[in-house]
Amino acid sequence: MLSQIFSRTFSSSKQQAKTAVFMLNLGGPNSLEEVSPFLERFFADSTVIRIPFGLGPKIGKLRGPAKVTKQYEAIGGRSPIQDWTRKQGEKMVEKLDQISPDTAPHIYFPAFRYGLPLYTESIKECIEKNPTVEKFVFFSQYPQYSCTTAGNNIREALKHLKEQYKNHGKTIHVIDRWYNHPGYVKTISRLLSEDLKNNFKEEDRDNVLILFSAHSLPFDFVKQGDTYPYEIGTTANLVIQEAKLKNPHRVVWQSKVGFQQWLAPNTMHALEQASNQGWKNVILVPLGFTSDHLETLYELDLEYIKESQEKLKFNKIIRARSLNDDQQFCDSLADIVSQNLKTDAYKSPNLKLRCPDCKIPECNLLSAV
Repeated sequence: MLSQIFSRTFSSSKQQAKTAVFMLNLGGPNSLEEVSPFLERFFADSTVIRIPFGLGPKIGKLRGPAKVTKQYEAIGGRSPIQDWTRKQGEKMVEKLDQISPDTAPHIYFPAFRYGLPLYTESIKECIEKNPTVEKFVFFSQYPQYSCTTAGNNIREALKHLKEQYKNHGKTIHVIDRWYNHPGYVKTISRLLSEDLKNNFKEEDRDNVLILFSAHSLPFDFVKQGDTYPYEIGTTANLVIQEAKLKNPHRVVWQSKVGFQQWLAPNTMHALEQASNQGWKNVILVPLGFTSDHLETLYELDLEYIKESQEKLKFNKIIRARSLNDDQQFCDSLADIVSQNLKTDAYKSPNLKLRCPDCKIPECNLLSAV
């Protein structure tokens, strides 16, 4: 199984590649058999899931068969993240070779924190099979920065590179946030505008409630100084401005895990209250996700929307399309990398700024790049 994954993952290899782009993301299980190992790795990461007494991996092992496997069964038996990342990567490097010839040829590697292919294997594959590569670009696929996602992925990749390949000799570039990139904002705006036009009557369109649904975050991280909710809010406002929409809109939060206090309002609670307040038409806009995965295909589509259709008083509720391999979006990914290679754009100066109450010593690695 692992060899099959790598043979597919690195089909983009180019002879004499000069620049490698590691597309850092959470990842997901590529089969039902991978669900439990994926969750064990995720729940074992105490920098994200703060479960006491070392119980994280055990909870991950129990949670897979009990609940999450059934969810993946409902969306086809696997996560689509790897497939979408590969499609995005192919289009991204094709465009990159055109707009940044000085750093070409470019090669991409899906590099996942908890799913396969793991970032460690992607780095190894690149170093062992692409000796002509001179530059490494660690490109967070989380547009909005959080120390639990972008920070976590970049930190661990840098740590692994330092520990295992001390004399690698590569020039390192980091892209840690791009929540305000014009092409990214314009793509979401276009998809949203098209979905409003194609699904709601003209007389109703300006009064459709727009709910930007983003992955939630334990409130402890926000109190420590995590900027994620502010960057999510900024993107939502930029999308509304770019699309020149007059609709009421707000940010809501999904995918809470455990009993801690997380960002609120929860997406389903917001839908219930909107129904009680008399709203008749709603569109959910996934924000912070670069492609479809469990949180859109199951949580939004099969839980929230289905339950709303059955129990709430909406005339219509739909979800806006995800970015996936939209050409405008993939061109935007290429533009972000091209600008980063030229001027270090989209590597925030705040990457050097640890949260005021940071509890992760390894975050010092981020200030060194």
